[in-house]
Amino acid sequence: MSGQSEIYDDDDTVFGDWSGAVPWKMQRWTEHKLQMAHVYGSQQTARFVESELYRRRNNELKAQIKGLTEATDSVRQATRGVDSGVLRLTASSEAMEKLTRSLIKTSRESNEQITALNASSAKMESLTVALKNFTVVLIALGVLGVLVPIGIEVWHAKREIQSPVPPIVLERPRGQ
Repeated sequence: MSGQSEIYDDDDTVFGDWSGAVPWKMQRWTEHKLQMAHVYGSQQTARFVESELYRRRNNELKAQIKGLTEATDSVRQATRGVDSGVLRLTASSEAMEKLTRSLIKTSRESNEQITALNASSAKMESLTVALKNFTVVLIALGVLGVLVPIGIEVWHAKREIQSPVPPIVLERPRGQ
């Protein structure tokens, strides 16, 4: 196929006069004129027309094949890009899967530690309540320890006030 598009011209022959129907002129004819030459021209003209039509179809096929080849190359390039993208995505997915497994393991360990901490916290809370109760008892015993001697002294003092002290009489020993 030539680099330039073909220009068709029907003005180089007169209708019905196919003497100028030669291959190099037919290259400029429209398909309608070629079909007319095929029907109304001689056998040689018909062969020229068929050759020209085959040439045009070949040129069209060449252009389509070229377009398909370019499209195929473009698809191949895109496929290579997709392949490398898929490889990167696969590697990224594997890394993410590894990180997810690590996160699950860490979450389990963390959950176990939280459970142990919760149990420890509950035990600490019960021990704190017991310590508070013991502190109250200790304070009560301390107050009681201070008040009991005072009470005994007060009781003793009241008792002494209520009973007069008998006078102490000294007796002389006899016989002297």
